[in-house]
Amino acid sequence: NNYKNHECEENVVQKQTIGSIDEDLVETIGGYKYLRVPAKSIKEIDINIIDPLDGSVPRIRTPRIVVTADPTVEKQVIVDGTGEEPVSEESKCFIHMRAWRVDDTESIEDSRLQKEPLQVLVRKGEDKPHLAGLALGLLSMRSGERALLRVPWRLAYGDQGHFSFPHVPPKTDIIYDVELLGFETVCDDELPRADMTFEERCRQADKRRVMGNELYKEGKLDDALAKYTMAMSYFGESFMFQLEGLDKYKAQAQAIRLPLLLNLAQCHLKKQNPHEAVAYCSEVLESEAENVKALFRRGCARWELGQEDDAIQDLTKARKLAPDDKSIKVTLNKYTSDRKKEIVTEKAIFGGLFGEAPEVKKTWTQTVGDALNFWRFR
Repeated sequence: NNYKNHECEENVVQKQTIGSIDEDLVETIGGYKYLRVPAKSIKEIDINIIDPLDGSVPRIRTPRIVVTADPTVEKQVIVDGTGEEPVSEESKCFIHMRAWRVDDTESIEDSRLQKEPLQVLVRKGEDKPHLAGLALGLLSMRSGERALLRVPWRLAYGDQGHFSFPHVPPKTDIIYDVELLGFETVCDDELPRADMTFEERCRQADKRRVMGNELYKEGKLDDALAKYTMAMSYFGESFMFQLEGLDKYKAQAQAIRLPLLLNLAQCHLKKQNPHEAVAYCSEVLESEAENVKALFRRGCARWELGQEDDAIQDLTKARKLAPDDKSIKVTLNKYTSDRKKEIVTEKAIFGGLFGEAPEVKKTWTQTVGDALNFWRFR
């Protein structure tokens, strides 16, 4: 929806956005972020409804964008990509994807629920025709981009449909919410992930972890984040579940997976995405409750979120586990000092507002009435 020439009389406007905002203009009040703007300065507001609260299917709400030579594939960009070049043919794409039948309200597939990014090959002669439309959309995307795609039935499950999982009736268009995590050139000698041995999965994941480390050292956070996410795709939730009871193999997988989670958390901290950093650190702490790096990084992220007491609790625990770590000591001392100042300020502001209520003295009639009721119902 486009609101033209809308004059705002207030100086503070609540705003929710996927894109980036100048942090100097943002103020957090009561747990919500507000964007400060001059009065009567808003001329146009663009609102894209990505995930409707009523559960209905997202719709392409902007003019159609032709993404390939086939004009029947529609696309709407939700988040711009950070990569320099779009996907090329002969690429392996690592994506998170949610899909709906165009006439239904429930998604038929959601990779985020499984915490396992999908790997999609974009190449000539690919033997999965139901992904042809998705591949055409990916050819227009850059790493980090998120978009809605509407794929016509002939480039999806065709006139036969699909009657196992996912169930798709014949001649049904598909809506995709796709996030391109990253892509790389296809290696002919690399097996599909489903056909890999345990050792090969570990090798492929660790190779990408090392590449991510090099990119991080070079200050290329987005590229490092993409490599770490690609590496994590080899240790999805379903695969880790299969390792339950196999202590030797699970330990080998965790030796690669947990550092990846910590690296992802560090990248998100650097990119000022504290919610994501907290989530990754918490996942580490589910497996290793006394992981010092996870406690420290989660504490820093919680502080950024305004969860001061939880942040200090994490850092205090980390300090006990690593008493010689200077970074933890300095950060904890700073947070503790700042928190004490906040408490003093809060008491000065709110102390007189919520004092104890004055004692209300009962009248003689109320006192006698209470006595009579006591003896009446005794």
